[in-house]
Amino acid sequence: MLRLGAYQLLYLERVPAAAACDESARMTRRAGFSSAVGLVNAVLRNLQRGLPLRFPDPGDEPVRYLSLYHSHPEWLVAGWLARFGFDETGALLAAGNLPAPFTVRTNTLQTTRAELAGRFAAAGIKAAFARWAPEGLYLERAGTAENPLFQEGLYFIQDEAAMLAARSLAPVRGSLVIDLCGAPGGKTTHLSALMEGTGKVLAVDIHPHRLDLLAENCRRLAVANVEGHRADARRLPEYHGTADFALVDAPCSGLGVLRRRPDLRWRKTPADMAGLTELQAGLLDEAARCLKRGGVLVYSTCTIRREENEAQVAGFLARHPDFRRDGLAPHLPEELVSGLAEFQLLPHRHGTDGFFLARLRRSPA
Repeated sequence: MLRLGAYQLLYLERVPAAAACDESARMTRRAGFSSAVGLVNAVLRNLQRGLPLRFPDPGDEPVRYLSLYHSHPEWLVAGWLARFGFDETGALLAAGNLPAPFTVRTNTLQTTRAELAGRFAAAGIKAAFARWAPEGLYLERAGTAENPLFQEGLYFIQDEAAMLAARSLAPVRGSLVIDLCGAPGGKTTHLSALMEGTGKVLAVDIHPHRLDLLAENCRRLAVANVEGHRADARRLPEYHGTADFALVDAPCSGLGVLRRRPDLRWRKTPADMAGLTELQAGLLDEAARCLKRGGVLVYSTCTIRREENEAQVAGFLARHPDFRRDGLAPHLPEELVSGLAEFQLLPHRHGTDGFFLARLRRSPA
């Protein structure tokens, strides 16, 4: 009701301001939210009194202007402005206020993308092939957990960028893969599908309830080669030197998924992120110890911060001279990652969540 009322006040010249406020309050009461009527009325009356809205001059105060215009905190705007410049920062912030596409990953252990798209069409849900991920489908409306196709295990709800993490690792049939942050299983089950159900994917998580979710997802998707392992993924001595591939989809600040979690921008502060880089580095170091000679490591996050992404990879390579960057192009679309071993996906450029990917390989000797 607040959005409808604000839209009327800001954009509909033929609707009197008093009528917009009163009708929004009445609609709130009719919808069964009587306790919120006072809030709706107060917010809209304050908005009315402040019209027309006046923003800071973008030339004099670019950070304040972008922060107020796009409703993002100034510390976040300042960081992106220094990195991307004014125009691109504006586009990135605007993308953070738009609805995210509803994307699903085809479970290729059970069906093909074309067959799944046909099943959605038969159920009255329009599906289109995703741009970057060969398993991805964009749905016109949500394919929720109540959908029979979901219950059959034919898809997993997942952003297209997240699908590219497992694709970047590209594990081969019969290999041992360690997913150091495996639960609840989106990328873990994708790794299993890429291996065509062969070999073994060890999915590590410290929380029992998340491992329960992993087990449930594996059951639904008919994934048989995943083993859940409860542990602190920074201490896996029993697996040192055993893995062919390792994925570190690290806990991060989440600044790449603000369009899905708009509250996050106001709940996070730079102080909250102080311990993240240490945790990420610890996970990367343990992944390195778990890999065999010649093994492959992929590091991914759903954020857009150099400290957690490019700087984290540079620090890892400085600590581990037996690793080098390994090209992404054989495994991801050439137009996306041509000549690159690490890559930052951005919502306004690529239509995905903000997501970072880096592929690293341990020397064979």
